[in-house]
Formats: sequence, structure tokens, C-alpha cells
Amino acid sequence: MITFSKEVFKALFLINGGAIVALLGYLGQKTPLPHCISSFVWLSLVALTIGLIFAVVCYSFAYLTQFTLYNESIDSMHSGPSGTEGSVGTLHMIYFWRAVISAAVSIALFLLGAFLGIAAIVNA
Repeated sequence: MITFSKEVFKALFLINGGAIVALLGYLGQKTPLPHCISSFVWLSLVALTIGLIFAVVCYSFAYLTQFTLYNESIDSMHSGPSGTEGSVGTLHMIYFWRAVISAAVSIALFLLGAFLGIAAIVNA
């Protein structure tokens, strides 16, 4: 599960960061840009950058998920005679779902940024 999530994080960083570099590289060849095209480019770069930020947020929540799950499992091994021994808390699931939502937002922002970038290139 951890290896799979690492690959997802790499993919999120790659698609958002790669799209930013590709768009800037393509637009570096074009001078000057008309105003309507530059607004599409600006919005595309903003969406891709925010998508990259959400990829970092996703990675942070995934770390918190693993850290909390580890602490909950340690606590469940050392619990007293209350009869709750072996039960793991659910706080890690809150971080897990936040990580999933952050990944989904990152992908959605990539799609928006890619669409706006293509609109800018087609209108060029």
C-alpha cells in the first residue's frame, strides 16, 4: 500500500510539474502573446501550480495517516485491561480521506490547467 501511494505521489508531481514546464517551454518560443491568449496561459499556470500544491498537501496527509496509524497500533498493544486491546483508532482514516480528496483535487486542477493550456495553444 505504501509503495502504491508513493507512485501516485510521483505521478501527481510529474503531471502537474511537467505540464508547467511544457507550457512554459512552448510559450517561450512564442513572442509576443495576444492578451486573450495570455489570460488562458495565466489561468492554466495558476491551476497547474495549485494542483502541484495539492499534491504536496496529499503527500503530507499520507504521512500523517501512516504516522497516526502507527501510533494507534502501538497504543492498542499497550492498552490496559479495559477490553479494548487490539482495536485501532479511527483518526488515521480522517487523514486518509483528506489525502484522497487532495489527490482528486490535484488531478482535477491538472485537467483544468491542461484544458486551459490547450485552449491557449489552439488560439495562438
